[in-house]
This record gives sequence, structure tokens and C-alpha cells, in this order.
Amino acid sequence: MGSLFCFMTAVLSKSRRTFGALSLSEYRKRYPLTVANFGALENREAWLDRIWGLDARWQQALEKNGGAQEAIVRGAPPANLSIEGEFEIIYAGGGLGLLHAAVMSCRYKRRVMVFDTGNVGRAGRDWNISDDELRGLESAQLFTRAEIDEAIVNRYRSGFVKFHDKGSRVKTPPLWVDGVLDVAIEADKLLARASAKLEASDTGSAMLSGLRFVRCYNQPDRVMVEVEDTRTGKRSLFGARLLVDATASSSPVSL
Repeated sequence: MGSLFCFMTAVLSKSRRTFGALSLSEYRKRYPLTVANFGALENREAWLDRIWGLDARWQQALEKNGGAQEAIVRGAPPANLSIEGEFEIIYAGGGLGLLHAAVMSCRYKRRVMVFDTGNVGRAGRDWNISDDELRGLESAQLFTRAEIDEAIVNRYRSGFVKFHDKGSRVKTPPLWVDGVLDVAIEADKLLARASAKLEASDTGSAMLSGLRFVRCYNQPDRVMVEVEDTRTGKRSLFGARLLVDATASSSPVSL
């Protein structure tokens, strides 16, 4: 599959097309085993095009940012960038990162900064989680049980994992699992409460929206985090002892 992705990327760079760039005959000629295995699926052309589309969007993201840039570098940052603040921990990503930041600020009295390209503390959707994980937030003294219960919107008795076997001679029974992702929570409600707790802490912590993570400069005694204001394009620096990258697949580190 890796060679298939490499070929797709090479063709994309020449044609700049995004979907349906290869016909089934082209897939089969170059990657017969991949097509043979996809042949057990319904609408295999659609699945192959879907792979192409994923790789195309990835390639476009690279081109949009001027190619893959090294996100973690050693040494000093550019001298023309101003240092806007100093913290103990900086979190890039205001979703799950905010929960950890709130624990470190409220319980362990660390001076933290949380920033996000969008709005810090906004998920825009529900999360699925387990009761064990929710109890972890309670034992970390971030939320009370009553505060957690207020964010719960549904519970599930059980769930299962089932491998697709419609086109296969070997049939697989469902694998039933309990206690995994069986609680649905309103993420925005939980994050809003975490934001309020972090704001109320007396540690000098900060939450900054509209900042894009550019890169981190790793120095012997600290890290300097370069960010870009998404509204003005201005770049600046924030210092810390530790950077936590919680920006998931959109992270420059991932790219």
C-alpha cells in the first residue's frame, strides 16, 4: 500500500487532479495485488478513488504550506520575532489539550498556555469515552462527578467490532466489547467548564484563540514556540519548559 501512495503522490504532483485520476486498469496494471484484495469489496473503484482523494488532500495541504517544513528544530529562533510571554507548559491544540492543561494549572499550579487555530475549548461535536476515563478526570480533581454527569448525553450497554466479510469465504463473528467508548458526552460543555476552571486559577495561565502552530525551537533550557496570528499573519514567540502538541493530524509535526 505504501508504494501505491507514493505513486499516487507522484502522479498528483504532475496532474494536480484530485479524484478519479487513475482508471481501474491503471491501478490493476501497476498494483495487481492491491486491486485483487480490493476486489472482494463492493464498489472497489470508489474505494480506490477514496484512497486517491485522501492522498490528494494531504498533498494539497503540503503545497498550501509551501511543502513539509521541519517543525521541531534545534537552536535559537529568528531574532526579529518578539517574545510575547513565558510559561511552564504550552499546549498547541485547545481540545483534549485543554483538559490536561486545566489539570496542570488547577491541581499542580503550573503556569500554562493553551492556543488553537480556532477557538480554544470548542469541539463542535460529541465525544465518546469510557467511564474509566471519566473517573480519571474526577480523580485528577478537575471535575466533580456531578459536573461530569451534566455533560453526559447517552450511555451504551455494549458495542462490537465486526470485520467486513461480505465478499469473503471466511466469516467473522462480532467481537463484543464492554466499557469502551460507551459514554457519549457533550464535549463543548465539558471543555467550557475546563476553560472556566483554568481562567479562575491564580497561576497566570492563558488561553489564546486564532493562533497557528508554526514550529518549535528546542534549546538546552527551554523551548520557544513560534505561532502565527490567523487574522493578521503576524508571527511571534512564546517560551516554556515543555511543549505538548495536541493538534492531531493537522499538526506541522505530522506533516
